[in-house]
Amino acid sequence: MLPIYLCEDVVNQLIYLEKLISNYILKEALALYSSIGNTVQKTLTLKIGSRYIYVPIQNIYCIKANEHKLLLMTDYSSYEFYDTLQNILLRLDSSFLLCHKSCIVNLRYIMELDKFSHSIQLKNGQSCPLSSRNYFTVKKRLNEFINLG
Repeated sequence: MLPIYLCEDVVNQLIYLEKLISNYILKEALALYSSIGNTVQKTLTLKIGSRYIYVPIQNIYCIKANEHKLLLMTDYSSYEFYDTLQNILLRLDSSFLLCHKSCIVNLRYIMELDKFSHSIQLKNGQSCPLSSRNYFTVKKRLNEFINLG
């Protein structure tokens, strides 16, 4: 019969080995998962009444200010909610840009800039206002975004 302190030592070593193996398996599983090309989607959380809506950021075409509400448009739906464009802009990634005091646009979906009609045409057919002050900023950011992607 083994003394009690030897049994405790063996148990502690087994627990340590189990943790090492678990960490190794976890790291291998994460490496395999990321090698498949799976990515976690960033989402924007909207509070609409008593509901919370989670919209994947990559699906957002634009966000327009409409009186006291914002209108967020995706490729499959649109949502109207209370917030400010400045607050939303802080929660989005670098592919979003304030093109006008009343509109945020996703650079991924810009199809055309029109300097003379002060508008941006998106790939889904939507049109967004473009301030003359922001035209060159939008053009520069769009060129950088296209060259990086």
